[in-house]
Amino acid sequence: MQVTELPAHSKLGASSTHRWFHCPGSVAAIEAMGDGARKSSSFADDGTLAHDIAARCLKSGEDAKVYIGEADFATDAEFKEDDAWAVQVYLDAIRKEIDGLGLRGNKLGKGVLIEERFHLAEVHPDFFGTTDCTLIGKSQAQVWDYKHGAGILVSVEKNTQLMQYAVGALYGTEAWNDDTFPVELNICQPRVYGVDPVRSWWTSVGDLKSWLRDGWLAAAKRTEQSPLLQPGPWCSSTFCPKRLTCPAIKEIRKRVIEIKPEEFRNMDDWELSLTAQEIAIVKGLAKVADEEIYNRLSKGAKISGFKLVKKKADRVFKEDAPLEEEFGDAAFERKRKTPPAIEKLDGGKAFVAKWAYKPDTGMTVAADTDMRPGQAVRNRDDVFRGAL
Repeated sequence: MQVTELPAHSKLGASSTHRWFHCPGSVAAIEAMGDGARKSSSFADDGTLAHDIAARCLKSGEDAKVYIGEADFATDAEFKEDDAWAVQVYLDAIRKEIDGLGLRGNKLGKGVLIEERFHLAEVHPDFFGTTDCTLIGKSQAQVWDYKHGAGILVSVEKNTQLMQYAVGALYGTEAWNDDTFPVELNICQPRVYGVDPVRSWWTSVGDLKSWLRDGWLAAAKRTEQSPLLQPGPWCSSTFCPKRLTCPAIKEIRKRVIEIKPEEFRNMDDWELSLTAQEIAIVKGLAKVADEEIYNRLSKGAKISGFKLVKKKADRVFKEDAPLEEEFGDAAFERKRKTPPAIEKLDGGKAFVAKWAYKPDTGMTVAADTDMRPGQAVRNRDDVFRGAL
C-alpha cells in the first residue's frame, strides 16, 4: 500500500481512539498545545525501543536476547534482560502463527506485514497509522499489537485501536471484498502477570466495515462539530497530554474537593456512582503529576518542594562475595518459585494450569470496565430462601 509523506502522529490516532471516541473536544484541545503535546516519558521510551527491537527481530529472524544492552542515547532507554524476555514472548507467538498460516518463507509485504504504515485518505484525511504485525492468510487474517507496559491490562474485545489497525491493513486487499472473511485481533502483553500474555478476539471484514462507518467516522465527525470535553478513565489510560490542564477536569476537582465526608452517606446510588467516578479521575492526576515532576527533575529543572533521591533498596551481596567459603550450606536457603516463574520453565505452563490457583482474598470495588467478572452479593434472605 503506497503511503504519502505523513506526520509522525495522527490527531485521530489509533492508540488514542478510546479517548477521542468519548471526548471529542480533546482533539482540538491537544492540537492547540502544539509541540507541548508531544512530550514523552521514560515508560514510553522503553516501549518504543522494545517495539523497534521486536520489529527488527521479526524481519531478521533473530531472538530478542541478541539486543540486550542496546540503548537509545536520545532517550536513555536501555533494553534489559526482562525486556528481552517480554519481547521474546511476542516473537514466539508471531512465529508460531506464521507457521500455522503457512506463511513461512513469504517475503515481507506478501502476507506478513511488519510495522506497516497505512493511509486511507479516501476514507478520511487522518485515517493513518502503523500496525505492529499483520498476517494475511488464505482463510483468515491476524492483527497483532504488542504492549510492553506492565501497569494497565489492555482488553482485546472490541479494541478500537486494533480495529483501526485491521481496517488499515486489510482495506483494498482481496480479503476486504469478502464480508465473511474472519479477522483475529491479538494483544500480546507479557509483563502483566496473572493473565495469559496473548489475548484474542474474533471479528469479520463485514463487522469492521460497519464499525468504520458507524463507529470511527461518526466519532471523527463529532471531533469536528463538538467542543465537548468529557473526562473519564480514558484520560489516564491513553495518557492524554491535556489531562493536567484540562478545564473540565479542573471543574471536577473543584467540585469533589468541596464534598463533605458525611454527604456520601446521604447520596442516592446514581449520585454516589457519578461522584466516585469523578474522584477516580482526580486521583489519576496524582500519578501523572509524579511522572511529570520526575521527568522535569531528570532534565535538570528545579521544582520547589521536590528533589530526586535514590529509590529504597534491600542490601545485596557483591558478585564475588565468598558466602559458601565462609558459611557453607548455611548461606543458602531453598525457596519455591512463583507460578509466573515456573511458567517460564519447560513444561511450566501445563504444570501451572494443573496445580496453581488463585486463593479467595475477598472482594473489592472496581470500575465496571475492569476485566474481572462481577460478583453477586447474597444477603441473608437469599441464603435461607427455600429453607425456612
